[in-house]
Amino acid sequence: MSNSSLNEFTRRRFLKTAAKGLAVAPVTGALFNNAVAQQRVLEPPGKKLGYAIVGLGSLSINQILPAFAKCEKSKVTALVSGDPAKANKLALRYGVNPKSIYNYQNYDTLKDNPEVDVIYVVLPNSMHKEYTIRGAQAGKHILCEKPMANTPQDCQEMIDACRKANRKLMVAYRLRYEPYTQNLIRSRATKSSVI
Repeated sequence: MSNSSLNEFTRRRFLKTAAKGLAVAPVTGALFNNAVAQQRVLEPPGKKLGYAIVGLGSLSINQILPAFAKCEKSKVTALVSGDPAKANKLALRYGVNPKSIYNYQNYDTLKDNPEVDVIYVVLPNSMHKEYTIRGAQAGKHILCEKPMANTPQDCQEMIDACRKANRKLMVAYRLRYEPYTQNLIRSRATKSSVI
């Protein structure tokens, strides 16, 4: 706009321009709402894996549970904590059935919960071995936070317990699935097959 145009921009002109915008707003809003409705993503087909989160400390509260809220193929179906008030609050926030809240004394009864496919052990390192072994004995697959355990012997006992129960054991080491790490794994596999 030139200086003369700016000077000619009166209150009356402003109101007329604003009124035109308000007249178009309902139509624009309807079009926008329709576009948003069409962009909604449906749930992916198939069953979501159910996880029991064992240990509701800072890592679980601030990173793991919010990440599960965005998962397409996994969901939190149980919580294990020594603090019932905290567990109830988080169950309400993340849609976990209050009947699927456990403590460390009744942890082994996770075996009776068909909604739990995997137990995610997010406890202090010294507790990883015990809760991994007990979880495998309850017939559940185990995802264990890193480090796996405090000693190689503890790690071996965890592996043995999962093998005996025919359950999978995985350490929550996210870098394994980063693109660079995947390329390294593939290149090492190729070199191994050549030798």
